[in-house]
Amino acid sequence: MPLRQIVCACALLFYAGTAFAQEPAKPVQAVIKASVAGKEYFDPHSLLTFFSLGFTRDLTTALVKTKARGDEIFIDWDPITGGQDGCGPKDISYKSGPKGAKTTVTVQFTEMYCFGSGTQPIKVTVLFDMVREGTAPDLSYTIDDIRHVDKAGKTVDSLREAFKALSTD
Repeated sequence: MPLRQIVCACALLFYAGTAFAQEPAKPVQAVIKASVAGKEYFDPHSLLTFFSLGFTRDLTTALVKTKARGDEIFIDWDPITGGQDGCGPKDISYKSGPKGAKTTVTVQFTEMYCFGSGTQPIKVTVLFDMVREGTAPDLSYTIDDIRHVDKAGKTVDSLREAFKALSTD
């Protein structure tokens, strides 16, 4: 392969990777994929890759305060589905807001509960607040909050607010 073609191919791969990091929905899709697969999404790699500095700081502060109080349960609900005993999201859709320093990715899905009497599917809307972090030219979107909203679009649960509540003495 001639040198010119190699240089062009490398440049295309570089710009494709940069474009991937610039899409607000990509970190959200990775976290949802982990949730559906039953994998941890607050592990160190995910926190460093997909979540903002502020989110990670609030989560770790809340975790340390919870440990210092002697509590054994940090969060007793799934932040993605907003509940317990879910079978995992189905029929997932993603809609990114306008790109900027901050944006929101709206995720909608159907949730079924595996235990108890809740056998009817529930339509769930979760808002992922995104911020651009990093240094130019490597700015990328990271998750800054996960919010559940009611049918009117009003926030009923904010994960960052839950972390702050857990951080109080």
